[in-house]
Amino acid sequence: MKTAILQMNSGDCPEENLQSLELMVCEAAQAGAQLVASPEASLYMGRDKGKHLEIPGKSAGLCRCSELARKLGIFLHLGSCYTSSPDPERFYNESFFFGPDGKILANYAKTHCFDVSIQGRIYRESRHIEPGNKLVTCPIQVGSEHFVLGFAICYDLRFADLFHTLSRKGANLFLVPSAFTQASGELHWHILLRSRALDYGSYVLAPSQCGESSEGCSYGHALIVDPCGHILAEAGEQPEIIYAELREEEIQRQEESFGVRKNRRDDLYIS
Repeated sequence: MKTAILQMNSGDCPEENLQSLELMVCEAAQAGAQLVASPEASLYMGRDKGKHLEIPGKSAGLCRCSELARKLGIFLHLGSCYTSSPDPERFYNESFFFGPDGKILANYAKTHCFDVSIQGRIYRESRHIEPGNKLVTCPIQVGSEHFVLGFAICYDLRFADLFHTLSRKGANLFLVPSAFTQASGELHWHILLRSRALDYGSYVLAPSQCGESSEGCSYGHALIVDPCGHILAEAGEQPEIIYAELREEEIQRQEESFGVRKNRRDDLYIS
């Protein structure tokens, strides 16, 4: 399965972001990509999140993503956008996965809020983000290739238990759209993504934001990692598209070599 992941520099103009997304998705599809994935906050990267909420089946962003997937006949993962939650003061940071028919096959709301202090700067994502409360997987088939997607968003990457649970549910291809800060990216981005791939013998697709926005500076370096933890493709610090071929047999070969799924002792460490 040929995959493409997008590195974007989204800003606070939704229409400009959507136009950039559409151009990149079309380019990737023309290059033969069967699955295309975009980063966190693809449609809006700014402070007025409550003014730019998406509504499935109604809002411009999600409707145009659906139409793109249908028109191009691809799987399309919108890394995330903002949607309403039961709390009118907070919003979900939610990803949507579209099938080649344009229908939403899965959606996932980020479960871990980025409440941290990094190099003297304090972030409190929970002030405006309502955490999701479910983990999501989705099986797909492309030709003779079968994959089970497991969904995460950005800061979720740091919680190995989330990926362990997705793996137990059958996930062997993790989608991790992100907007890592420059500081945290320099410290941990590559290590975490390669570890998640190697720990669970799975592919990892990590689309990323890059450059400056009103939210700060994003690290870039979108990655595609194979089940052995090898980097198949890496972006730089500017918007671009990277590609890789994913093969189900590579997942199977890694399991035959190291037996992570077969030999793990869930009876000991899963309550």
